[in-house]
Amino acid sequence: MTTDAAESTQDAGVPPQPPSPATSAEPRPSAGGADLPAELADAIIGLVRQYHSLRVRINDGKDVDAPPQMAVLGRLVDLGPCRASVLAEALLSDPSTVSRQVAGLVKAGWVDRGPDPVDGRAAILSITEAGRQRWVEHWRRRGEALAPVVERWSDEDQVDLARLLRQYTLDVDRHWDEVVTAFRKPPAAGPGA
Repeated sequence: MTTDAAESTQDAGVPPQPPSPATSAEPRPSAGGADLPAELADAIIGLVRQYHSLRVRINDGKDVDAPPQMAVLGRLVDLGPCRASVLAEALLSDPSTVSRQVAGLVKAGWVDRGPDPVDGRAAILSITEAGRQRWVEHWRRRGEALAPVVERWSDEDQVDLARLLRQYTLDVDRHWDEVVTAFRKPPAAGPGA
């Protein structure tokens, strides 16, 4: 971002853009040669940081149109009618957090909460037609926002990236417990420890 652009966004009440976590398209040098999983992790962490930074700049999370609520709508589109516990698990989120998000979506008329025909004590969540229309609009706007980023990319590159990101997220889901365990493992003692 240029200095003029940074000043104009600050004048408009928009916080300045943080430095990019990925300063180069080149992989970072690794001590003993190529460490592809570590380089991949570094690139993904940069992507996640950018995503979180954009979420903060776009919305404070209190609006029903906020990304977390849109994630709930999108997952309901994928899952179809389901219990809140199933939705929370699919979102890898705490049930109480999902419950608060769903309450706002019910109030907005985008989600219905109806009785579970199998267990009357439980509720089944389903997206309403208004919610589905809102999700489609959000999905379209997301694509429009990203279009300038990939405008010089070939269609093939865009398709490849989307396919690889989907493959990555599915594989992380499959190996969730292993990934969590690996990150929680204390680091090996290095030289001088």
